[in-house]
Amino acid sequence: DTLGGVYQGVDVPCTDSLCATAPFGACCLGFTSCVEVNSTETCDMLGGFYQGVDVPCTESLCATAPFGACCIGFISCVEVDSADSCDTLGGLYQGIGVVCTGTLCLPPIGACCLMNDCFAVTSDECNLVGGTYFGDDSTCQEKDSDGDGVPDLCDLCPTDPDKTSPGNCGCGVADRVEQWITVDSFGQSPGSANNLISPVGITVG
Repeated sequence: DTLGGVYQGVDVPCTDSLCATAPFGACCLGFTSCVEVNSTETCDMLGGFYQGVDVPCTESLCATAPFGACCIGFISCVEVDSADSCDTLGGLYQGIGVVCTGTLCLPPIGACCLMNDCFAVTSDECNLVGGTYFGDDSTCQEKDSDGDGVPDLCDLCPTDPDKTSPGNCGCGVADRVEQWITVDSFGQSPGSANNLISPVGITVG
């Protein structure tokens, strides 16, 4: 019983065919692991999902078993039969049908803006270096989202082309190309020495 077997009796020797009719059944221990045990109780004790008496282990038998990934910390993952089993292990259940992968249990990352640079790290890592974290699964954008016509790191700043709002990523410094124009505020013709010269976007008092 300790070994999960079925005792055949005193003085009964092992033969090639002796165990062929023993009441064993497959016990799935995850999506790819299977052992044959003598009872549902034995399978439960192993944390598996019993497939029934006389059901043999096959290569694909456990592929559709109702298991789910259980993350134990950021680097360890096991496939268990229920959320309760995962809780017992002190893990975080990922749901039925979710398979353990090399990256499943890694902490979420997102865009972190620091001065004029942007990189993908965890929230804790971003805070550690004094950056601004833009949320899990956010990315360093490659499209114009602030309306200045230029896709760059400042698109992670407040949605103001002139970047007048404070913050990281160079916010507070306009990243638009300055276009200089002459202002004929004194009635002079364009090109006159009295004309004021001002960059676009800056108010002349």
